Amino acid sequence: VAAWAQKGDWENVIHDRLFRGGHAFRLVPEARVCQNLHYSLGAFARDRYAHGRDFAATRARALPRWRRLLLAAATPLLPPVLARRIARAVDPAERPHFLRALPATLAFLSAWSAGEAVGYLFGHAAS
Repeated sequence: VAAWAQKGDWENVIHDRLFRGGHAFRLVPEARVCQNLHYSLGAFARDRYAHGRDFAATRARALPRWRRLLLAAATPLLPPVLARRIARAVDPAERPHFLRALPATLAFLSAWSAGEAVGYLFGHAAS
């Protein structure tokens, strides 16, 4: 898995490959993921934009133009859809923290969405 990730495969590709290989996924409610890095709001939004663009550009390589345009047009729907998915996964005891973070979460999901739209339309950023 590490080699696939280092090669540039995204989680969705890795998960699909593992699933096809017979591996099962399960939710572990006791697990916690901590982000221990420190970012300014702008720096984290730029990071999310860059990741969204890279994700879409990588995914778009194998897609016809009409599909890339359709996906780009749908990206404004991503922030509320993804926020809802995150909300459903939040431990009820941690819901107040999620609600307090929701404005920033939506800002970051919007930055990702904008990057994804640009990635579908224009590909990877010039190096």
